[in-house]
Formats: sequence, structure tokens, C-alpha cells
Amino acid sequence: MTQAHINMPELQDTLDKGCLQVDGKIIKLGGNLVIIKAIVELIWYLPAITKRFGIAESQSILFG
Repeated sequence: MTQAHINMPELQDTLDKGCLQVDGKIIKLGGNLVIIKAIVELIWYLPAITKRFGIAESQSILFG
């Protein structure tokens, strides 16, 4: 896992309208978001991982 910043210009309109507010922790100025990226190896057992993180399998995002 690693922390990263992602710029989403389409959020700027939402920020300008006041629907979202810059908090300086997750949402930065200019629509930048602080995110955490993680890679899940295909050999990992998804039900056990989702249980460990306290989420349902339907909440997980899988690509592949």
C-alpha cells in the first residue's frame, strides 16, 4: 500500500458550488485527493481479506 495524490479536475466544479469542501486532509485545493493505493494479489482469498477489513465482498473493487 502507498499513499498518493490524484487530481480530478471534474471535482473543481463541485467544490465551486459548495457541494464538497476542501478539508486539507482528504480534499486539497484544486480538486486534488489524498488516496491510498493497494494491490491485491490474485492468490489472496477475497472472503478472508474482506472480513479482515470489515467490508462486504460487494464493496471491494477488483480488476482482472
